[in-house]
Amino acid sequence: RWLHWLNRNSRRGSRRNIIAHYDLGNALFERLLDPTMMYSAALFESPEQSLEEAQLNKLARICRKLDLRPGDHLLEIGTGWGSLAIYAASHYGCQVTTTTL
Repeated sequence: RWLHWLNRNSRRGSRRNIIAHYDLGNALFERLLDPTMMYSAALFESPEQSLEEAQLNKLARICRKLDLRPGDHLLEIGTGWGSLAIYAASHYGCQVTTTTL
């Protein structure tokens, strides 16, 4: 509990936690993640699918639900490595504005 208290998400603690997370570097995440570099929930449509295929399924579903079309403008907040932005722009021809830490 004491260690958790030291890492609490106060203004100062949040800044420290964010810096510690993002300073891990891409090399670690490249070993843990698929090429999309996403670590949020994947969408496995069958047990045989790879993590990368499941992550691409997720991106496709998001874009379909948004009914993206060429000329649309997508605002993405919390980009991470930009997988959604790249997917939406390349597969749906929309403009993407994105921001992240």
